[in-house]
Amino acid sequence: NYANHRMFTADGTFTVPANTTMLRIILCQGGQGGWGGYDGLSAACNAPGDGGSAGPGGDPGKMFIADIAVTPGQSFAVSVGAAGTGGAPNQEGQYGGETTFGSYSSANGERPVSGYYDIFEDKYYALAGVDGIPGAKGGEGAKRGESLTADGETWIGGAGLASYSPYESPGTGGGGAAYGRPGGASGMPVGGKGGDAQDRPNLPATTLGSGGHGGNGGGGGGKCARRYSDDLGRYVCWSTSRGGTGSAGHDGGAGFALVLY
Repeated sequence: NYANHRMFTADGTFTVPANTTMLRIILCQGGQGGWGGYDGLSAACNAPGDGGSAGPGGDPGKMFIADIAVTPGQSFAVSVGAAGTGGAPNQEGQYGGETTFGSYSSANGERPVSGYYDIFEDKYYALAGVDGIPGAKGGEGAKRGESLTADGETWIGGAGLASYSPYESPGTGGGGAAYGRPGGASGMPVGGKGGDAQDRPNLPATTLGSGGHGGNGGGGGGKCARRYSDDLGRYVCWSTSRGGTGSAGHDGGAGFALVLY
């Protein structure tokens, strides 16, 4: 039965209009920043490295909704919570600031399961962020690292290399691909480096109170070769190949205060 609304996306003051004795307030915390994607694992002589895990999307902000009795002319200070900052690679995103309306606070609310639909603006707010894309695994035995396909594009794993004396057969594996980057080609005795994950374009815009999108995982390092040691009389591992770096998470959406009257 509320016919009017006012959206606060910045700090301000709400003064109760004439002939108004009831308000509905919807207070939303700033959304959590997306987690950073994880680095791909380095490989060893006995196994290639796994691709880095995707960064989870950030949580939506907590929402507090209440109908409150008011008197015309009464004023309420409004403070809007800042957006949470996206996490660096391998790091969690920060939670956003709380939104307050007088003595009421989003801190006393709960995180919505399916967001909040604003019928006045025909928009959804306070949605969970989108998870990132995990990196691909490194190759072994002179084989390519695993490739990665996402968003209609494919990034190829790095080429492997067959072994030659004095290295143990069958050879070194290529690095695993990551979002936006192919895996590195292998050498001898070092396997290929995993691809460094890039930012993912064309993601849905982060709306008010929504969690930021997660970062992408780096590619895994390719399996290394073992070299024969005359001193030890056996094959030994001389080096390892590195996994690629993950990409950072995105910032969440700023909080808001929606007043219906």
